[in-house]
Formats: sequence, structure tokens, C-alpha cells
Amino acid sequence: MNQSTEALLKNVSQELKILETARSRYAKQLAPDFSVFNYISTDEMMLSRIIADLLDPNGDHSQGDIFLKLFLSQLSNASTYENLDLQQAKICTEAITFRNNSQRRMDIYIQIPYQSSTNSFGICIENKPYAADQPKQLTDYADEMSQRHTDNQWHIVYLTGYGNDPSNNSVDTALLEKWKQKQCFTSITYPDLIEWLNQCKMACQNERVHSFLNAFNTFITKQFLGIEDMSEPKQIIDIILKNQDSLQAALTISTYLNNIKSKLMELLSQQLHAECQKRDWEIKDCNLINSNAYSGFEVKFSKNLENYGVGLEFQKTNYVMPIMGVWINDYLNSDSSLNTSIYSALAESLSQKPRSSKNWAFYFELCQPENEMWLKIQNGRLVQELMEHFSKIEQGLKRI
Repeated sequence: MNQSTEALLKNVSQELKILETARSRYAKQLAPDFSVFNYISTDEMMLSRIIADLLDPNGDHSQGDIFLKLFLSQLSNASTYENLDLQQAKICTEAITFRNNSQRRMDIYIQIPYQSSTNSFGICIENKPYAADQPKQLTDYADEMSQRHTDNQWHIVYLTGYGNDPSNNSVDTALLEKWKQKQCFTSITYPDLIEWLNQCKMACQNERVHSFLNAFNTFITKQFLGIEDMSEPKQIIDIILKNQDSLQAALTISTYLNNIKSKLMELLSQQLHAECQKRDWEIKDCNLINSNAYSGFEVKFSKNLENYGVGLEFQKTNYVMPIMGVWINDYLNSDSSLNTSIYSALAESLSQKPRSSKNWAFYFELCQPENEMWLKIQNGRLVQELMEHFSKIEQGLKRI
């Protein structure tokens, strides 16, 4: 390691320790870890409710249509909304797709009348902070929207946690491209909402609403960017840009990040094999060193549960969006009443409601800042947490 690289790491480490000391010293005055989001569910449905209420011109925030106007300015067809009466917009969550009889539920549905006609424009926001798409999901939403709003007077907003594209089984690639060309589709991420929330804070005239917007902003920054404290990146950037030696050292370190992650995943793989061997579980299809989407591993339980197993899978490249899933042999043809019993047992064991997908009989999101995951691999905490989850799932399955 050259001297400039070693000096940079030392300076950054010292700066982080100083920040941690300052946070501890002024904790009573600043309460940096206190947030309303520590006390409410932050699952997909609750996040949809929060966003929908902020977008509602008649919402409890009492700020009129300004939040909605600022949000619409981010979409690919922003100029369209200049002719709409935003103050009369109707917004609801879990809107059923009754026109095409698919009986799906749109996370957020917005209907906005035109200023000079009886027609209205429709917006469907598909909120995917953690989960993957269901088969034909976006296709069904588009069909529903085209029946409610003719002549392409509709728009689908695909809101994701990490910028992943819709899956091919949700909408055909050629059809998605057609929507984009007609400006009927916009893909945005939760980090993109940070700029929207900042604009909302500037326009907001109520202190309590302003505080909530700030808390929501902080939650997104921590949950989806892994940044615990906004002062940290500023201090680190200042150190890096202090001189050319520091900048060169930072660029050199950045080239090794993927190698570091691969090495840590190799360590996790070794830890998993050792822990599974203790429990007489079989680990299979372990491809953690591969950073492609859907990399992960599966664990097969003991012989009396040979039809079941559990695993970890990253939904995006570079180890983003981890989920913990439960698989069942021949799941698609299995007894529905048995699946219901398994669902109840798993929900009770893990104190959270599982979801289902094409590939996993049941799965749970593992929501934690990315940096925290790597630290937990190095100190061995992640493998212990996974073993605790897997043991609870095994116990739940044994009760069936």
C-alpha cells in the first residue's frame, strides 16, 4: 500500500471517529437516530399511503397541489400536466383493476380532470421498494388504464428502490419500449424522490409537515443509499478533494471495491458451509461470488423436511436487494390448503408476513443498509442472523 492511500484511509477513519464522538456528545440536543419511521411499518403498502397522501391536493398536509405539481415535473411527459386541473385530482391506494377483470390492485391511482374538457388523465404508480414484479403485472395495469383513459391519456410510474427495470414476464420488452416512445411510462427510484422531497420542503409553509418531509427524506437516504448521516459523505468528499494525492488514493481504492466484495462473499460462503454442516443442512447452488442478478444460495433442510428449503437471493447486480426465500418442491402444483398452513407458520415464526412469487413459494425482504451487510459479513454477524432466520423457518415447517 502506498503512503497516500494509507494516509487517506487513516484520515477518513479519524474523521468518522470524530463525527461519531460529536454525535455521542450532542445526542441529547440532536437526537440523530430518532425518527417517526422507527415506529411505523415501512413496507410497500405504508410507503404507498405516505406518497399518496403527500400527492393528494386535499391531503392532511394542507399544502394544496404543490407537492403533486413538483412530482409530475419529474415524469417523461411533464408538459402534459400543464392542461390539467391538479387541484381537482383524485388519489387512492389499492385501486382494483375492474375494467379488464384482472382484479389486481394498483398501488397508487391518480385521476386528474382536464381544465377545458370532461376527460381526465390517469396515472398508475407501481410501488416496488423491495419486491419483484408479478407475471403480466404492468401489462394488466396498462390495459386497465387504456380502458379508463382513451387516446393514451394515461401514464405508468414504475417506482423502485434501486432502479431495477420491469421484468420481462411483467411486460414484454418491445411493448415497454413502445410505452416509452409514447411517453406513457417513467421509471424512477426512491433516491430520485430525495430531490422531490427537497423541493417540497422549500415550498412547504407548515413546520410539522416540513419536519415529516425531512424525516421521510432521511429514511430514504438511509434505507436505499445506506447513508446514516449526511455529514459523513460531505466530510469524506472534502478529505478526498483536499489534494491530488488524496484524490488519486481514493480512485485507486475504488477500483478494488468489487474485489473486496467478492472476497467478503467468499468469506460468507465459507461461513455458511461451516454453519450448515453443524446443523446437518445441505447448502446447494451457492454462487455468491458471482455478482450478477439473482446470485445467492439455497439450503436444504434435514430428511424429514426434504421437500422444503430456504435461501438468499440478490435481485439486482452487485449484491443489491437481498431477499430470503422459502422453496417447496413442485410448489405450483402443491396443495393450496397446505400452502396456507405454511404461510401462517412462517408469519408466526418470523413475526412478518411473507410474500409469494413465481420462483419462491414465500419470501421476505432483508432490509438493511448495504454498508452494514458488508460489515456483518466480516465480523460474522450476518451468517448468525441468517442461521437464526433459517432455524425459525425450519421450526415453523416442522409444525405443519
